[in-house]
Amino acid sequence: MTSFYVLDEKRRVVGATQEQWETFPEERMLVAETRLPAATVMTFFDGAAEGPDRPPPLFMTTAQIERGWRREARYATWAEAEAGHARIVAKYLEQSGWLGTVSGTHRAREGAAAG
Repeated sequence: MTSFYVLDEKRRVVGATQEQWETFPEERMLVAETRLPAATVMTFFDGAAEGPDRPPPLFMTTAQIERGWRREARYATWAEAEAGHARIVAKYLEQSGWLGTVSGTHRAREGAAAG
């Protein structure tokens, strides 16, 4: 059975109906997106999960490199997702030898206060 979740005004995960999840604004799902010369790292709120009871990690970081998207990590909270996104961007910069030499384009969702 699929469980559905949305984010409240403080970016906390709360249970939802399928209809609430389907109409949850996409722009509120993006935690951060960073475009690097050879990769794009995107962290977002998924909101749908297979499984019972409590919410599983519903935030996900993926990276697009050469041949497609690769899931990097999952997180339980918005704050963990922001920190994880930064770590994965740093990892890609370090692995590529770009750390300290180039900058990427970064955008993060603004608005609600972190909580």
